[in-house]
Amino acid sequence: MTTETQVANRGLQRIGAGRIADGALWTEDSKNAGEIRVCYDMLRQSELRRNVWRFAIRTEVLRKMTPTTKVIFYPDWDARVDYDLNDRVQADSKTWIGVGTGVNNNPTGRTYDYWEGYYGSDTCDVYDADTSYSTGEQVYVGGVGYISIADENEGNAVTDIAYWYPVGVADWVQFKIYAIGKRAVYNGLTYVSLIDANQNFSPSSNPTKWAVTGSQVLRDAAFIVPTKRGQNIFRLPKGFMRTAPQEPKQGSYLPLGAPAGLPYSDFDFEGNYFRTSLAGPIDFRFCADIANPNLMDPMFIDGYSCRLALETCEILTQSDKKLSNIGGHYAKFMSEARTVNAIETGPTEPPEDAYISLRN
Repeated sequence: MTTETQVANRGLQRIGAGRIADGALWTEDSKNAGEIRVCYDMLRQSELRRNVWRFAIRTEVLRKMTPTTKVIFYPDWDARVDYDLNDRVQADSKTWIGVGTGVNNNPTGRTYDYWEGYYGSDTCDVYDADTSYSTGEQVYVGGVGYISIADENEGNAVTDIAYWYPVGVADWVQFKIYAIGKRAVYNGLTYVSLIDANQNFSPSSNPTKWAVTGSQVLRDAAFIVPTKRGQNIFRLPKGFMRTAPQEPKQGSYLPLGAPAGLPYSDFDFEGNYFRTSLAGPIDFRFCADIANPNLMDPMFIDGYSCRLALETCEILTQSDKKLSNIGGHYAKFMSEARTVNAIETGPTEPPEDAYISLRN
């Protein structure tokens, strides 16, 4: 299992600098750790933006914005809460999704045992029984969110637990026994239990037994959505880095100028949105802000560690010669990583040529 500390130490090794203690990249009080921390995330995002990396490609179902569309705001992580599978929180300017139950580990510790980066849509709309939903799509009914847990989910009531998973926290029940870290809603506020065997204590009247915590909030999106007549608006998913080819293998290039069948994209990006004539839903392919080194290609990690070394070399070693050498290593290893990545993803069909199409 590769850790972010190991990635950082690979960069420090390249310039002959002292290593960071195992697992201590984000906590160690040393010059080397401090310098790496300053640039670690920014450089990772920069490298993810530079290329369509196979390991970073994700597909998310996006639906057009409507007057009833809500933007989902996730709560800040709270150390007092035992989070459940699929819970989403904000921490360290990033959205995380729980990959286990009874989770109260800090996502910013970045062990990735309990939390992974969330790379999905942060919008939802009113549930429509005539719409077919895909796994992971969220809707709301009366301000309560529900996540589809089945594909082709059409006509199934949101209360049917075989098809829908309720988002958020249930109302407080007087005779229910709550364990420490469990949550309940009372008079519109979400509370977390501070004790075990918490029963019959009203959350609002017992501050030593209950504390207010954050909860998912749905807010109107109309005030931030760009508009243009005749086009539909889609919001980019969380963790978006860059677009990937939407239909890279559609059609095939035939001899004698036959059409390939791949149309030009009319996506017009504006901030966190894009406009298009398509009505959707769109299976949107994009490159995500992958932070977990175990999800990265080893060749990318090798090139990325060179970039970390390049950025910290001068301040840590004061050596112009090492700086020059590591610059050459970065160019070499990242170029090799891009080449292998391109071979594995294969060619992308070019858009259909209008002139050739008309001739045919």
